[in-house]
Amino acid sequence: MRSFLLLNLAAAAPEILLIARHNGWSVEVSDVDLTMSQLFTASVNSEASAQALATRLQSCSYPEPGAKAEPCPNMCFSAGIPCPGSTDPHCEHTVLMQNGQKPGNQSAIMNATQAYSTMLARLRATDGYIVRHLKTAHVRTQFFCECLDDGKWFPDERRAYACDREEFAEVMRTGKCSQSSAAPMHVDVIMVAGRSQGGWSVELFDKAIATEPLWIANAESESDARAIAARMKQCKYPRPGAKAGEPCPHLCFSAGVPCADSSDPHCERSVLKQNGLKPGEQVILANITNTYEKVLGGLQAPDGYVIAGVSQAVVVTQCYCECQDPHGWFANELRSYMCEREEFDRIVKAGGCSNGTFDVAVMV
Repeated sequence: MRSFLLLNLAAAAPEILLIARHNGWSVEVSDVDLTMSQLFTASVNSEASAQALATRLQSCSYPEPGAKAEPCPNMCFSAGIPCPGSTDPHCEHTVLMQNGQKPGNQSAIMNATQAYSTMLARLRATDGYIVRHLKTAHVRTQFFCECLDDGKWFPDERRAYACDREEFAEVMRTGKCSQSSAAPMHVDVIMVAGRSQGGWSVELFDKAIATEPLWIANAESESDARAIAARMKQCKYPRPGAKAGEPCPHLCFSAGVPCADSSDPHCERSVLKQNGLKPGEQVILANITNTYEKVLGGLQAPDGYVIAGVSQAVVVTQCYCECQDPHGWFANELRSYMCEREEFDRIVKAGGCSNGTFDVAVMV
């Protein structure tokens, strides 16, 4: 399971990823033993700024479990700040803060994602679960070449593909894709993920345009998750140049729905909807991630750009084992790690890990 085809998991988690696109750079932090979704994100204006932020992340510290109250220089921790542009006084946006060398000197260095908050709550863990490992995080750079793509839905639409630094520089200089590039238009994977403490999810990836999931759906069981995966593979979208009114069974498209638990009437979240075979039949199939919206926005492309590759997606299963961690900050804290299906099934059947606690050997 460690050879999950989306990522090279030989490097120790977490990972700091510097991403280059035609419209700028971004920095992401991930930990695949927790989730395939990014945990922290930030947009920056240059490669130098991205590298500087990576260095700053590696300087983060956090008090060890059981540590006495004592100075902790460059301590990093999550905190809530008011949501930008929201009229909801209760709305907060979570960021990663870092203390400076002097008391009261602190700044927000990255945005914390919903996946970060969800996973720490699930594991009943503190920021230190992630932060204390940032100093040894592997730093990697990913380039995405983007160039005009004639014959698609819009005149200014672009196509994207993963490329190396040399090709990226050439595409940025000429604005044209390399004629010799053999990069595929889509590298789609639908991951069905199960967690030993309960809960399944379905995530769509297209490695040709992003390293993170584009669609995410939660499911009550493995059978429900596989049914969602099958429906994703059914998704269709009108071909470029199609006439209005042409039949398009199982049409999938992004749409906004009201934010749950928000008093802001203008707050919306993006979801993927799918039409049924009969007029008026429509279901919400998945949640759309920020990555999906940013990538398609940067490419000036419609939903059809991603949907075009979904029917050929490979469906894979990823298991996460969650066990008691006697070395954590809290008595009931859990530790998460990728595990084989046999170990996952054994833990689920037994109602817990074989020795009741997390075995540190799995992290090596």
